[in-house]
Amino acid sequence: MSETTQTLVILNALAATEHIDGETSREHDARVKAKIYELSARLGGENNPLVTAAQAIAECDVFTAVVGLVKKEKSSTRGLVYLVQNPDEWTRERLRDEVHTGYVAARKDYTFPDGVEVIRTDRTDTPEGLLLAKRATELVGHKVVVYKAHETLKNDANRKVKILRHLTDLGPTDLQER
Repeated sequence: MSETTQTLVILNALAATEHIDGETSREHDARVKAKIYELSARLGGENNPLVTAAQAIAECDVFTAVVGLVKKEKSSTRGLVYLVQNPDEWTRERLRDEVHTGYVAARKDYTFPDGVEVIRTDRTDTPEGLLLAKRATELVGHKVVVYKAHETLKNDANRKVKILRHLTDLGPTDLQER
């Protein structure tokens, strides 16, 4: 663990461990140490999903776009998040009627219009996928910072798919109103 991480763990443990009336400094320090052990253990270990998430977000492509539409993919339950670079050129209805309908019908053969991209969330039958799909739905019409990962398919090592990892809200746009 780096010195910076250690400092952050200690500060977090101190902030999370309030002093109890009648408690001695030594008793309080013991509870702070227990919290440090807990936090350090959660940050360590092989195959730790929290560490894996932090590493994954650091490896994402990051860009801005407007969330234009979110639809549930019937075959996998994933959220299909349609991102638009030029919101003035699109309405939600047009995205649904032209882009979503065309993509669902043609899949791999579909050519997206310039400035439009679809990224899938994790499956919505997982807590992570459901949380992000709901968040994306709340952000329709908002400009966002997009964190996009590229993952290799488990059943086809030669094919990669785009997976949405995170969205940071930058506020509403005109698309929200139309």
